[in-house]
Amino acid sequence: MLQETSPIQMAVDTTVDDRAFWLQIISKGISPANIIHDYKRSEKTSCETGIYQFGCDQQTVNKILEIADNEPSLIFTLLCANLSILLYKYTGNAQIVFGIPSLKECDQINIMPVLSNVKADMPIADFIQTVQSELVEIYQHQNYPFDQVLQEINERPGQDRTTVFDVIISLKSIHPLLPPTNNDIAFLFNLEDDRLEGTIIYKKELYNTVNIQKLASWFNNTLKNGIASPTELIKSVHMLSDEEIQTLLVELNGPKISDIKYSCNHNLFEEHALNNPQNRALVSGQQHLTYFELDQKADQLAALLISKGITTDDLVGIYTDRSIEMIVGVLGVLKSGGAYVPFDPSYPTDRIKLMLDSAELKVIVAQKKYIRQLTKMKKDLPVIVLEDFASESVEILELLKKPTITGEDLAYVIYTSGSTGIPKCAGVFQKGWRNLLHWFTTEFGINPQDKSLLISSFGFDITQRTLMMPLIAGAELHLYNRGIYDPAEILDIIDDQQITVLNCTPSTFYPLVELNCAKSYDKLKSLRYLFLGGEPIAAGRLKDWAQSPHCKCDIVNVYGVTECADVSSFYILRDFDNYEVTGVPIGTPICNTELFVLNENFDMVPLGVEGELYIAGDGVGKGYINDRELTMNKFLPNSIGAMGYSMYRTGDVVKYRPDGVLTYAGRKDYQIKIRGHRVDIGEVESIVNAQPTVKEAVVLVKDSITSGKELHCYFITKGEQSENPQLSNSEYTKSCMLELWKLLREILPGYMVPDYYCVLNEMPLNPNGKIDRGALKNIPVERIQTGNRKMELPATPTEEYLFSLFQRILNQDKISTTDDFFLAGGHSLTATQLVAQINEKLNLNLRVADIISRATVQKLGAYLDSLNSLSL
Repeated sequence: MLQETSPIQMAVDTTVDDRAFWLQIISKGISPANIIHDYKRSEKTSCETGIYQFGCDQQTVNKILEIADNEPSLIFTLLCANLSILLYKYTGNAQIVFGIPSLKECDQINIMPVLSNVKADMPIADFIQTVQSELVEIYQHQNYPFDQVLQEINERPGQDRTTVFDVIISLKSIHPLLPPTNNDIAFLFNLEDDRLEGTIIYKKELYNTVNIQKLASWFNNTLKNGIASPTELIKSVHMLSDEEIQTLLVELNGPKISDIKYSCNHNLFEEHALNNPQNRALVSGQQHLTYFELDQKADQLAALLISKGITTDDLVGIYTDRSIEMIVGVLGVLKSGGAYVPFDPSYPTDRIKLMLDSAELKVIVAQKKYIRQLTKMKKDLPVIVLEDFASESVEILELLKKPTITGEDLAYVIYTSGSTGIPKCAGVFQKGWRNLLHWFTTEFGINPQDKSLLISSFGFDITQRTLMMPLIAGAELHLYNRGIYDPAEILDIIDDQQITVLNCTPSTFYPLVELNCAKSYDKLKSLRYLFLGGEPIAAGRLKDWAQSPHCKCDIVNVYGVTECADVSSFYILRDFDNYEVTGVPIGTPICNTELFVLNENFDMVPLGVEGELYIAGDGVGKGYINDRELTMNKFLPNSIGAMGYSMYRTGDVVKYRPDGVLTYAGRKDYQIKIRGHRVDIGEVESIVNAQPTVKEAVVLVKDSITSGKELHCYFITKGEQSENPQLSNSEYTKSCMLELWKLLREILPGYMVPDYYCVLNEMPLNPNGKIDRGALKNIPVERIQTGNRKMELPATPTEEYLFSLFQRILNQDKISTTDDFFLAGGHSLTATQLVAQINEKLNLNLRVADIISRATVQKLGAYLDSLNSLSL
């Protein structure tokens, strides 16, 4: 396995240009291993170090001595190869860098980098030989100080640490005694009397003793697993102990529950309709239905669907706004055995048509007012009118023909953003949805006295759990039946109806506690549970309300993905002061759910180390309808846990806290959440590039203090300014941006349309010839300005106040008093900020609806003056 030539033998013969060798090493773009710190690195580092000593398993040491034939330099080779594999397993990085000292024969102590490229499919024996060759080459150049090379190229900004490696390793028998080092961690080994002893010297300002002890244990585990089976592949080496694996696999995962009543949620709804038929089930404005009435209407629709041939796993579209018809449609489809596909009529026509074309629906049920719109988009699709289906007089006996529905059948299908420009269609099984709602109702004691308010869009995954949760608990479901999101009106409903349960995104909820705080706090006092999901929670925006005496509810962060029944973990917020620093955790798994944090090689990572989150268990769905390739890429065989046959790759980067609670670190790919909606930046970019005026485009995301995440579009036009000689360069650029913006508004939902634009002559490229996205972020962008308007300035005190308010909320200076708030970049959530600040300043009680038709500074100013309420 090891060649007889040793580094010591090779080091005495050197004729190569040492300096050029080290410059070539540096040119490869090497970077430190970055072992996770327990404490944040301070600007002025401390020299205080800790020492931890450990021994190596004697059986493993004997194996090392046998392989290396007791040759110290070959023993050191094995230790270096082991450190490379450990750092590879720990960080997930294939390129590993650490430092080694020069040999005793060298005139001076020189700490040099070892650069290894670790490949999961490489046999361990082959990798050891590769490391040996690297060491031989490095020691040929040990006489030229590597530190001097770093100083020459300004890679040592200070003396606190090297910028190339933060871990070093040495063996006492071949290396000199090391002086105090500036590196974060040093592994020092000593072989004496056939015993191998290790010492870790570490910076106490960065690491605690407990995690250094774990690092020593992982070194031993990797050494034992690797040396014991040198013919195995590197990917087979385990870093973690059996006890750690048991903790990650079993102790940190959700409880296994097998006695869940019924396999389908609608069966539990039917039980409540049978036992408590006169209890109120559904409220929408002034309308309401009892459990008996709702069940009867759903039975009639189910009978009609069955008579038309609907059976298990058939897809049935539902095209409604938030209404009683929507709930009847959902229950009717479920009772028939079909799987419902929700459509939001407010989406752009082109996007709905894409969804209709890809779904392969057997039939669609819709409100009467949308029939004409539907037939224009899909002429040959059978349609059932929800207000009229009872007149078709289908015998209720048709229900006797309904198929047997199992947990393995589809319950519903949800469209999510897709990177190809075509929305993805994810299928959720009955068992996953049933497991989720069983967990919700039992974990939080949802009961017939509860009242839940639904405020989200029908096509949103949050909506599916919200509409069914109260109905399987015998509780009341209330619908916010206005198309316009108006926090003041929602607060009134919560207060008037004494709502106890609310599910929504954080962005949707913030305005409820930021709108006239004193009054809004009081109107929320009936809430028992607030479930927030869909995006990370900004705890600082909830803190004042949550810590006020008006807040009587538990605030729960629910994390999950559409593809796995929407929720897989949860966390109840308690420590608001801490969340402003650490962020809100995503918590622990719900029942019958396994969560795995894995690196690039599908190895489980230890507590405190970041990895990608995978979900297994009952919630894992069917995959993407009619997209086998994407399904195979995202739904992988569950070769790790014991729940289910597959696991879903989320693309979310997470890590475990020491107490086993998961925290969210970000996205692995380009998917983000905008106002609670999952947006695939690749999809937006693909659609922009498909526009007739665009030659090439890149879409990036940027955080905004006022409006959350914003999309920035950088593009090259197909046209030339010479084709429009009547326009100046500035006018031509603005016309190109406006034209593209208008095209995108016809295709994409508002939250997916980029906010800012920049026309380029060419894309900046990095040295590898790829688009330099980092450079793009430094190029100024502009928000779209509609129309050829003059820059009208404020003419009254009221307009001056509103003008300043528009500028601040829209985050732009160049606005006119004639600019429409919504066309200038405002949306429903920023409109609530506008209304809240006007109300607080002027002691008014405006609603969002009041500014819809008065969305300019001039119109809104005139309206406010007419109220004679100005008090500046």
